[in-house]
Amino acid sequence: MNKILIRHLTGSRANQVDQFPAGTNEVIFGREPGVTVQYDADNDDLVSRRHVKINCDSSGSWQICDLQSRNGAFLNKQRIFGSAVRLSHNDVVQLGAGGPEFRFELDPPPASFAKATRFIPAGAMTGPGETREIAVPGAAAMSRPVGRATVERMLDENFGKVKKQSTKFLQAALVAAVIVLVAGLFFYLRLNKGAEQNARLVQQQQQLLEQMDQQLKRQPDQITQLSAELKKSEEQNSKNLNAISKALANHSTSSPSGASQSASNTAFEEQLKTVLAAVKTNPEQALQGASDLVSQYPNNWESYGAAGAVLVSQKHLPEAKVAYQQALGLAPGEVKPKLTAAIQQIDAQSGAVAQ
Repeated sequence: MNKILIRHLTGSRANQVDQFPAGTNEVIFGREPGVTVQYDADNDDLVSRRHVKINCDSSGSWQICDLQSRNGAFLNKQRIFGSAVRLSHNDVVQLGAGGPEFRFELDPPPASFAKATRFIPAGAMTGPGETREIAVPGAAAMSRPVGRATVERMLDENFGKVKKQSTKFLQAALVAAVIVLVAGLFFYLRLNKGAEQNARLVQQQQQLLEQMDQQLKRQPDQITQLSAELKKSEEQNSKNLNAISKALANHSTSSPSGASQSASNTAFEEQLKTVLAAVKTNPEQALQGASDLVSQYPNNWESYGAAGAVLVSQKHLPEAKVAYQQALGLAPGEVKPKLTAAIQQIDAQSGAVAQ
C-alpha cells in the first residue's frame, strides 16, 4: 500500500511534510486539538477547528470532503461542496481563500500517474521517460514576411469591428435619447397639468373668499334690521299685553252680565291679578295660572285674554292667537277691537318670523 505524504506549501507549516503509514484510512485537518493534522491556532486563523477530511473508500481510492468549514475548501483552485470529491496524487488543497495550502502525495506514486511535460532547451540532455522538444535549425529564417493583402485584410477586420462597435454605441445612444425625451415630455405634461389644477383651485378659493366677504359685509345690516324688528315686536307685544291687562282690570271692576257674571267674584280677581303679575317675574307660574283660569272659568273672556297675554310673553304665538280668538267670542263690544288688534299683530309677527 502507498504511504500518504502531506507536503505543506504555505502557512505556518510551510515546507513541512506529514507522513502517514500504509493502512491509514482517515486524516482530519484543522486547528482543534486531537485532529490528525493540526494548524497553528493564531497564525492560521482562516482554518476552522475541523476543516476537511481525507479518507480512503472501499475501492482503495482517496477522497476529500469539506466538514462545513467557515471559509470553505479548494481542490486545485476549485471550491468543493458537501459530498466527497475524488483526490489524486499531487492534487493541491487550500483551506479557505488565502489560507494555507498543501499537496497530497502518494509514495510510491500510482503506476498510472504520468509526469508533467517539461520544456528542454535545444541541445540539452533529457532523461528517460520525458518528452523532448526538438529545435528545427533555421526555423527563424523560414518565417515569411507579412504581405500587402494580409495587411489589408487585417485593416478590414479591424475596421469592421470598430464600425460594428460604433453602430452599437450609436444605437444605444439613440435609445437613451428617446428615453430621456419621453421622460422629459411626461414630466412636462404632469407639471403643466398640475399647474392648471392649482390655478383653478386658487381661482375657486378667491371666489369663495369674495363671497364670504360680501356675506360678512351684509351681516351687520341684517343683524341691525333683525334687532330692530325684534325690538319693535317686543314693544308691540308689551303694549298689547298692557292693553289687554287694563281691559281685563277695567272689565273685572265693572258689573258683568250674562255668561261673565261669575268673574266678578273675589277669588277670580285675585287669581287674575296673580297671573298678570307673574307674566314678567315668573313665566312658568303665569302660564300655569292662565291654564287654571281657562279650566275653572271656561265661559269668561278674561280667562282666555289672560292666557293669550301669557302665551305672547313666552313667544307661543299660535297658541296665543287661539286664546285671543276664544276671548274675542266672549268679550263685550268695547274690548273686541283691542283683541282684534292683538290677533293681527300676532299674524304679522308670525309672517316676519317665517320669512
